[in-house]
Amino acid sequence: MAKTEKMEFMVDGGKAAPTPALAQKLGPMKINIGAVMAKVNEKTKVFGGMQVPVKLDINLDTKDFEVSVGTPPVSALIKKELKLEKGAKGEATVKGKEVVGNLSIDQLIGIAKAKGFTDAKNGAKQVAGTCKSMGVTIEGGDPRKVIKRIEDGEFDAKFK
Repeated sequence: MAKTEKMEFMVDGGKAAPTPALAQKLGPMKINIGAVMAKVNEKTKVFGGMQVPVKLDINLDTKDFEVSVGTPPVSALIKKELKLEKGAKGEATVKGKEVVGNLSIDQLIGIAKAKGFTDAKNGAKQVAGTCKSMGVTIEGGDPRKVIKRIEDGEFDAKFK
């Protein structure tokens, strides 16, 4: 049975570069770091401008490797959708705190679907919770109220 090594790390989509920590792990295994980065960049280019989780499975006997790409964090998908550099310093729904953007309900559902939640309704509620902490309103209002509206079934037709 072949000896294997598994690694997980975050990269900028399509712009992964070898970090000292990664080089210290791959170097002693005699894995071609340039080839790993090329494969990671090829597989993550569709997520340009976002942080993406990557898993690397290495066969230590043959030095072959397999790259698996996860989905970016919800916050990264929200920032990309709204073309934001970063979220607010505080919550959007607390008086006096910064509001950095506003999502439509369709954008909210689109992010939940892009993230691949098995239950789109619960996924949308999770995305709304992230909006709250990032300073993003939904339909111009408090994300907590949108969560309640989702629970009440107001948007059920959009989840089909």
